[in-house]
Amino acid sequence: MVSTVFDAVRTLTPKRHNWRICVRIARMWNMTARQGHGDTSSLELVLQDVHGDRVHASVRSVFVHRHDKHLEEGTVVDVSNFAVAPATGSYRPTEHLYRVNFQFGTVVRPRKDDQSIPRYGFGFKTFSDILSSDFDDRFLFGE
Repeated sequence: MVSTVFDAVRTLTPKRHNWRICVRIARMWNMTARQGHGDTSSLELVLQDVHGDRVHASVRSVFVHRHDKHLEEGTVVDVSNFAVAPATGSYRPTEHLYRVNFQFGTVVRPRKDDQSIPRYGFGFKTFSDILSSDFDDRFLFGE
């Protein structure tokens, strides 16, 4: 039996294109267009690996139907053939410098639940951190 080697989430950068990660879908939600009629504009995910590192991932609406059958919050998946891009803007669910973008050729394989991948990935902040002048409010926190 061949052992599969996965890349760590913390190592993801746009400099490579052959990434393969094994992650738990820690959070998942639909984004709707600002002026739309409630239609999904993208499926957003927070992916967490065995080290507890998290990265934001997006599945554009044109690709949602290709992947949604394998995407369920709390499950473990093997993801390959995706793009990595800078995480920019004022909407950042993780502190990772980059984000994962699912593409037409992205492959998602469900895996047996791996208890070594944390089920929850909280990064708690103290009230003094939140109230401090150097608190970076670009990152989402809370429920």
